[in-house]
Order: sequence, then structure tokens, then C-alpha cells
Amino acid sequence: MYGSNYNIELEQGAGYGLLMTIEAPPGTPRNLTGYTARLQIRDNHDDKTLLLSLDNLDGLKVGGDSGDPNNGQLKIEIPGLVTAGFTWRDAIYDLFLNPSSDSAERLIYGSVSVAPRVTV
Repeated sequence: MYGSNYNIELEQGAGYGLLMTIEAPPGTPRNLTGYTARLQIRDNHDDKTLLLSLDNLDGLKVGGDSGDPNNGQLKIEIPGLVTAGFTWRDAIYDLFLNPSSDSAERLIYGSVSVAPRVTV
């Protein structure tokens, strides 16, 4: 499976959420029992410095809001308190889904832009 390009636009100081349903085969939610997920944002592909890192313990929810991995949902959540600290404006990211016993697969990737906050 190849990842899909999906660009993320954040607003500094505002929360961000994205709920996706992973299907396999199409139309059937994939059972995500035992899966973990990781998302990393960096300035560029070669940069070792992380601008943001999310995982199952912080910002990524396998099973979405219900926490039920049978529904095939994965939710990204970035609180406004986190985006408020972003001083960068453009970066790149990818999101990997990791089965318990198989190699990881990249679900989505793309650019991340942060619209600066004017009102403080």
C-alpha cells in the first residue's frame, strides 16, 4: 500500500483534528487491533530535528474517539496549546501505521503549513 498525499493546514493557537477510516477491501473498515501509529513533522526530509512527533500515547487515536480498533478509524489531534508554540510556517510530515507483526505502512504524507496568529 502506498501513502496518499494529504496537505495539512494548521492555525497557530487553534486545535486541529482529522478523523480517517482505513478500509481494506474498499468499503470495509480495517481491523486495527494491535496497531500503533506514528506521525512526525520535520523542516525537510534530511533534517534530524523533529518539529512535532505524535504516537498512540500522544495525539494519535487508533479506533478514533470510541477507541474501538474494529472500526478502522485513526484520529489525529493537535491541541491549540501545542500549535500556539509553533514558530515555523512550512514543513513536511508523514504518518505510519504499524501492525503488530508486519512492516510499517505509510498512510499519508505531505506538507504542513501554519497560519500565524494575529490575535493574542
